[in-house]
Amino acid sequence: MAELKAQFNEVRENLSEVVPLEAPFVIYVEVSSLCNLECRFCPQHISPKDIIKKNMSFEIFKKMIDDIKEFKSKPKLIRFCGLGDSLMNKEFLNMVKYADESRVSEKLELITNGALLNDVLIKELPSYLDRIIISIEGLTDSDYMEFTLRKVNFNNLEKKIRILSNQNGKAKIHAKI
Repeated sequence: MAELKAQFNEVRENLSEVVPLEAPFVIYVEVSSLCNLECRFCPQHISPKDIIKKNMSFEIFKKMIDDIKEFKSKPKLIRFCGLGDSLMNKEFLNMVKYADESRVSEKLELITNGALLNDVLIKELPSYLDRIIISIEGLTDSDYMEFTLRKVNFNNLEKKIRILSNQNGKAKIHAKI
């Protein structure tokens, strides 16, 4: 049987020993259901009319974070991901900054396609997030066109990921194909 390992460390909780939980272990937050890609395998492509496409307002996000403070203990992780890409929300940097400063969870994590990374995000995000996971959908420009139906300069994306990986901050950067 395969050995199970925690994502961040070797310490795992035995759920039978800790239920009922004082707080969720992981909270998934979708701050945007908009996406800049149209991956063939994604509901954004398969059934786009079934998705309400919008961004969460900073006010709603702030209320959610403030409400999380009401748990008896901190969630282990808040993960920013969903049907859209969080970087589509122009308030995202302010949101992660607020979540980090509020200290409402042990860790903050982002899953993104990385195509919208810019100089400001590359510089700032590692200061607020503990981990950034970048989903890579191909290894060439033509792969991206085939799988995401969008033109993406893969060399430019790779360069941005390398710069992001070299930033000072607490974030661990993972790029996954």
